[in-house]
Amino acid sequence: MTVYETKKWEELKKKITNDPECKCYLCGKRRWRRLKRTGELRREIRIHLHHITYQNAGNETIEDVIPLCPSCHQIFHSIDRRVETEGFIKELKEVIHRYLPSVRGRE
Repeated sequence: MTVYETKKWEELKKKITNDPECKCYLCGKRRWRRLKRTGELRREIRIHLHHITYQNAGNETIEDVIPLCPSCHQIFHSIDRRVETEGFIKELKEVIHRYLPSVRGRE
């Protein structure tokens, strides 16, 4: 059984992705949109959880993962794992917000 098949992982994933404020950590795309007429929440995008560290694999907490939209998650997996640190994640977020006008104002 992999980490992603455990009950604990499913619970963590639901806790993060079911939050009405859930959004991609990098670009700010929101997972949910509230309909103006009914107030109902509708899913806008899928959210993946990306491990910042695997130190607690199988026993992850919210601090061990970040929510990412599929596009940003693909960016992470195309980057050499050796440079993926917390500082790098913050720098990448700043670059995305600086140079991609479509993500400005999503914070």
